[in-house]
Amino acid sequence: MAVISGALTLSVAMGRAPRDKKEGGAMEDVAKLAATEASPSFWRGAQSGVSKPDIRVVKEEKAWAALWKEEFNTEAPKVDFSRYFAVAVFLGLRNTGGYGVEFLTPVAEKGKVRIAYRVKSPGTGSFVIQAFTQPYAIQLYRRTPLEVTVEKGD
Repeated sequence: MAVISGALTLSVAMGRAPRDKKEGGAMEDVAKLAATEASPSFWRGAQSGVSKPDIRVVKEEKAWAALWKEEFNTEAPKVDFSRYFAVAVFLGLRNTGGYGVEFLTPVAEKGKVRIAYRVKSPGTGSFVIQAFTQPYAIQLYRRTPLEVTVEKGD
């Protein structure tokens, strides 16, 4: 029994990430900004009301409600904007299905947080729906005191 207990203690201790020396400071571990504890914290789809590419950073309830009303003609999901902010990426009108948005790990650079995203495209010869689509993705992130920029990544 002591061997099992010791093995469990060792495996738990080894699985822990080292503490960031700057924890709670301005240069917090930005890789952990994605709000995984909020449910839901991520929305994506192939149909929105946005026909041109657009990026939005939403930090307040009024803008959040307007985004959902204007682009999806529905009520906005509940979000605690004292703890979170949202990044919405709209790809605009596409001729087929198979497109999407993938958010990359946030990176701290020069006192700012850079949130990059990748456009996912259908592969050559892929079977996709032959219909117009307007792909989008929306991700919640934990609030940060740093300035946030959003851009297309690699």
